[in-house]
Amino acid sequence: MEPTGTIEDSIRELLGSDDEAARAYLKESFLSEAILTLFHARRDAGLTQAQLAARLGVKQPTIARLERDFSGSVTLRRYVEVALACGVIPLDLALVPVEQLKQFAQEDPGAEKTAAAFNAWLAARQPMPLTAVEALQTSAPNTANELPKATSTTSAANKIAGAGLDTEVAAQPSLWSTNVAGMQSGVFAA
Repeated sequence: MEPTGTIEDSIRELLGSDDEAARAYLKESFLSEAILTLFHARRDAGLTQAQLAARLGVKQPTIARLERDFSGSVTLRRYVEVALACGVIPLDLALVPVEQLKQFAQEDPGAEKTAAAFNAWLAARQPMPLTAVEALQTSAPNTANELPKATSTTSAANKIAGAGLDTEVAAQPSLWSTNVAGMQSGVFAA
């Protein structure tokens, strides 16, 4: 595969090429991010490699090797020991479906590969619940693409109940009618 365009374009192309290549990229991305997280933990703690090594009872070259180990040979136990020596600990470890992570990485290759970023992306893809006005529009299609006119409190309450919404709005008929009329004219009146 010959690179074209930006790095992000190359990543998108790689992720879309074949499943094995995508899995290898996602694996390497995770391993790199895990080690970089330890590196930043040490730096954020204001520790040198020698100081961290002293806390762990090892020599400084051991820490230098650990911070360059993007192959994944650091054990989970050692990873947690290093994090604790930096005054931090991993909080949550999320396992997500490979296909969803692949889509996430394809759509925004530069995005952080964190649970929070993934969950925000996933939430943005979920359909939003209908608002009361959208429910009314869905329950009574209008060819003029306008909001349905509430001619009376009773008809508005019936439409709300028919849409499966809370009928508390009908207890305030003047507010309901005013807001529907205001939305239709593009002006909200309280």
